[in-house]
Amino acid sequence: MTTSELILGSTLARQHLVDCLELFRELEDPWGQSLALLSLGNLEYLEGRYEQVRPTLEESLGIAMEKGDTWAVGAALNSLGSVAKATGDH
Repeated sequence: MTTSELILGSTLARQHLVDCLELFRELEDPWGQSLALLSLGNLEYLEGRYEQVRPTLEESLGIAMEKGDTWAVGAALNSLGSVAKATGDH
């Protein structure tokens, strides 16, 4: 896969995730919001957007904690740990 294909795929994935997040917010679906934010945060992490990823994952974590979704809490904490390791903030 070329760099251009990776960038295009990342751009398309980001747009789809943003669209999903907006839809879940309109539907007032916290579970969907949490998972869309988690996926968006993981994409930001893979892209190296460390300044953006932490607030995205923290929002996902907050929703998951509020709703008692232990899987999503664990996934968000795991992703936040990866960000901390990558940035040396541990």
